[in-house]
Formats: sequence, structure tokens, C-alpha cells
Amino acid sequence: MNVLTLVDEFLIAYRDADTRAIACWKYIADQALPPKERDPLRLYLSDLGKCPRQVAYRNLETEKDRRSSQSESNDRFMFHMADQVECTVAAAVLYADKLEAFQNGVAIDRENWGGRTDIETAEEVIEVKSVRSNSFNYDNALLPGVTLEYGLEPYVKPNGELVRPNIAIKDAHAYQAGAYGKYGSHPKDPIVVVYDRGGSNTPQQYRIGPEIHPTIDDQMNRLELVRGYLPTLPNKLPKVLKERSYGKRVVQEPDWRCSYCDYKVTCSPDLSKSEWASLEQGSWRWRKKADIDALATFAHENLPELSKVLP
Repeated sequence: MNVLTLVDEFLIAYRDADTRAIACWKYIADQALPPKERDPLRLYLSDLGKCPRQVAYRNLETEKDRRSSQSESNDRFMFHMADQVECTVAAAVLYADKLEAFQNGVAIDRENWGGRTDIETAEEVIEVKSVRSNSFNYDNALLPGVTLEYGLEPYVKPNGELVRPNIAIKDAHAYQAGAYGKYGSHPKDPIVVVYDRGGSNTPQQYRIGPEIHPTIDDQMNRLELVRGYLPTLPNKLPKVLKERSYGKRVVQEPDWRCSYCDYKVTCSPDLSKSEWASLEQGSWRWRKKADIDALATFAHENLPELSKVLP
């Protein structure tokens, strides 16, 4: 199923004031945002791929960082837009006469776990993810079992430049949808559709195969260990070496999730960045002498041309 095409067809009909399209939207909107009961020690399929320390803070009912009223208002609007995207996809599937369930609970044979699918058809589960526009700036590696189906066709800019869009699906998205395939009974593997909330990037559709199931088991076991050792907290996320700025710098960066965490002040991760090497006048020059072995390992695996100039 090409969900992206179904959504486009639905939006055309909706803008043309098609009465059936309007009725589908109203039906979904009336069901949206069902009440959610939150057990503090309950783990959720949406926790898979998240920072274990963040999950532990939530289990311990740690007070979230204080936010300005403006930030809270922005968040409400952001989550509202995410709900609108999800409702639009569900209404499009209903308009195509394929909707079987919306916001349906998942039975999980593990103690105190929960999950809720976004959309179900007779054949598959559809997980809807809406992300910030900058999420499309980074090219993520696909996990085992994850394949791109639609939305990555190269396009030509007005100046003639050929552009290949980046892989935008996050690991957590794939784990969550893969768990629906692991614990569900649909004949086809689940789908993840990723939409840019700002509308600047082409949406993408991925299929999540059973090859990801062993990794999901590992993720669930890890989170159960975290819960079992509370109130002891797991370690903070480590900083890693990454290539940045159009391939012209190697920097040590904190995990990107730390910048968006609700417990950033409480956790106090090291958010500083340090430059280890840079590409200057066509040649790589190494800068960081504190741990040359780490830079050498990174260069060997990612930038062979840098490893040639290392001592």
C-alpha cells in the first residue's frame, strides 16, 4: 500500500469539499486523543530506542525541567500539528475504505508493557511520525529489516542540481513499528510514514521486516533491567565522534536526544562540542591530541583520507 498516495488523493478531495472526505475527517477527529492512563512504572513500545536514563526519570516520576510559558505554548501547538498529521493519514485510509482500527491497544506478553497502534488495516499496521524539518538534514543508516518503499526519489533543483533526499526515519520509529509486527497478527509487515511538520520535505514510507525483532528483544530486555534497578540510574549517554559541516570537520558531540530531553537540567549531560580534525585547503589536519587513538579509530572506519595524516 502506498500510504503517501492515499493521503494525497484524500487531500485533493477534501480541498474540493468532497462530502465523503469531510465526513471521514470528522469521524477520525471525533475519535482522536483517547484518554491515556499512565502507570509510572509501565514501559511502552514508544520507549524503545529512547535514552534509558530518560525512561528511568519518567518511571521515578521525576519533575520535568521548568519551561517558559512560551515554550509550553509552542509544544502544545507542535503536538497539535502532530495529531493533525496522524488524523489526516487515518482519514485518508478510511476514505480509501481500508481502515480497520484507529488508536488500538496492543497485547504484549511481557509484564507491565503497553502500546497503541496509530492505524490498522486488514493487512498491516501504519505508524505515523511527524518530525521537525531539520530531521531531514541528517542521513540515518537503516536498521536490519527496514526498507524504504516510497519518498526518496532524487529531484532536480531549478539550478539543475540533482538532490537525493536523506533517510529520515529514526531508530526509535523502526523499533516501535517493528514491535507491532512482532506482537501483532497482520499478514503484512508494518509501515512507518514520516512527515515533515513544516511541509518542506517529501514524506517517506518505510516497511519494517521481522529481521528487526531480535534487536527489539534486546531493547525491551535493557529497559526491563533499568526498571528493575530503580532508583539506581543508568549512565548518561556518551559523547561520540561525528563528521559534521558538510564533511569538513570531525567533532565530538553529545547524543542529539539530550538537547530535546525533558530532564536535561536534572541529568546535566555534557553538551559541549570539541573539534578534533578539519579539512583545510583540501587536506585533513588533526587537532585533538588528548586521545589520538579514538580519532584514529574513527578515521579508519569513516575517513580513510584522514587516517593517512595521523601520526
